[in-house]
Amino acid sequence: MREYGWTAWTAAWLAIVVVSLLAAVALAQLSAEAFEAALDDALAQHLRSEAGILAESLRAEPLEAVVALGGARSAEALDVRVRSFGAAGALHDVAVFAPRLPAPLGRAAETWIAGRTDEALIAAARAEPAQAGPLYRGADGQLYRAAYVAIP
Repeated sequence: MREYGWTAWTAAWLAIVVVSLLAAVALAQLSAEAFEAALDDALAQHLRSEAGILAESLRAEPLEAVVALGGARSAEALDVRVRSFGAAGALHDVAVFAPRLPAPLGRAAETWIAGRTDEALIAAARAEPAQAGPLYRGADGQLYRAAYVAIP
């Protein structure tokens, strides 16, 4: 009488199936990480580009005059332009920082937390091309990233 149990072939096939499943899971994990890294890089590049476009569009604006004269009307007009740029680019927030501005211009500039925490990025953006910060999760649970560029 023959006993039914694990034969060498059954064990070998089972091992092949288990190893194949583990390899598929590992490959899926690597693919997900590569996709996330590519998406992260694309988002950073997009934000750097948007920051560069805004800086270039503000090149002709008399920022120094607005700062020096402190005219509320000029500052409001510039603020409206910055906000409309953010809306057109579907950006969550846009702000213009200047050393002598009493406050940043743009939507939610009064509560711009990233601007206060990204001082190293802002300093780097003054000397180099646009800089994008790391992803961070806001109080609302959404992921955000900030980009900075010097206005020429």
